[in-house]
Amino acid sequence: MKTKLFLCTLLCMFMSISAFGQSKETATADMAKMVGDWTYSAPNPMGGDDMKGVCTFTEKDGKKMAVMKMDDSSNGIEPMETTALEPNDDGACYGNTEAQGYSLTVSFKLKEDGKIQAVIDAGVMQIPFEMTKK
Repeated sequence: MKTKLFLCTLLCMFMSISAFGQSKETATADMAKMVGDWTYSAPNPMGGDDMKGVCTFTEKDGKKMAVMKMDDSSNGIEPMETTALEPNDDGACYGNTEAQGYSLTVSFKLKEDGKIQAVIDAGVMQIPFEMTKK
């Protein structure tokens, strides 16, 4: 009985490790599909009109990066360039940036419908939004 329980536990462990590896592989493959321009509209954390603009995914020195530029109606926030995007076990890729003195983590996950689910994380607040290929 103990042997069966041990083997069952071991099998579950291997399956979960395999699933984590696949999620990271999926995120890496999805990063290549994201290259290009994507439009977005995100809730404004200060209230008022949504923050709208274009996020451009590029490859620089073999590393994927994102530059988020907001349109003129978004209160003059400077373009935000992420650090090199890194795949994570949850199937998303992450990068860090800064905006108006705040350190931010931005995650991007390509969905089955071809849109990107993005989240800006400021630590005390998360802003989820979608991006559409331009």
